[in-house]
Amino acid sequence: MRHYSPSQLKTWLKCPRAWAWRYVRGVITPPGAALVVGKAVHVPAETYHKRGMDLGTEWSPDAAAAAMPVEEAADVAADAFERGAGDVPWETEDEKRDAAKDRAVRMGSRYVSHVAPTTGRPIAVERKSELHPAGRDWTLVGYLDAVTEEAGGKVVLRDTKSSGKAPSGASGGNIVVPNDYRRQLAAYRWMWREGTGDNPDATVIDYVWAGKRDTNSATAPADVNDDDETLLFSLLDGMHLMVKAGLFPRNPDSWACNAKWCGYWDRCIKRLEDV
Repeated sequence: MRHYSPSQLKTWLKCPRAWAWRYVRGVITPPGAALVVGKAVHVPAETYHKRGMDLGTEWSPDAAAAAMPVEEAADVAADAFERGAGDVPWETEDEKRDAAKDRAVRMGSRYVSHVAPTTGRPIAVERKSELHPAGRDWTLVGYLDAVTEEAGGKVVLRDTKSSGKAPSGASGGNIVVPNDYRRQLAAYRWMWREGTGDNPDATVIDYVWAGKRDTNSATAPADVNDDDETLLFSLLDGMHLMVKAGLFPRNPDSWACNAKWCGYWDRCIKRLEDV
């Protein structure tokens, strides 16, 4: 039984050969600054919602805010950044280590100060789910960032994304959720329904972004539906057929096929090594 995840599918669609280097050959490349910053932002968000769940029936917006002060969120983000920053080859990055840390701290704090207070009572945080589609010999595995219960019992499935720039459409108040985020939410929507029997009432992306000086945030509705799940299922089926056949074509037209963005480029493109 082959196990897949939304992040694996994203890698596959970008370049099947890169997927094979990582998941067939097991070659792990050093993390980039963006990955370490993203994880550092995620930790205070996760901590906020986990502490909210711990409050149980005592949960309220004020109680949740008291359980995770913004000042502590900054420290949590800074600590998480330092745990991962040592593995980053900073000499190849466009951003200096201290600047990346500063952005991570600002975005982690921004989530707790501006995004978290707009969310309802958490009912699931970092929940691991597995899907075993009938008649398929593959499994989909994922972790739901957070699911909250809003006013009127509305269940909202949330995913947090961080960036060094504003998402497309943010300036006009109409953020466009990209396809890879929609696929990820489609997987989580599917997982939630399998576990509870019901679809969430809404799927959203909680964005936080920070440049050199500015820090901002917004929540964008994704409105993921059955068509998104059908497409996800089809993509996974196609991926699995090629994996079983041992077909891992290079994708030299991918934006990531270069020495800067792909840790496998030297052996894959320059030396044309095979997996």
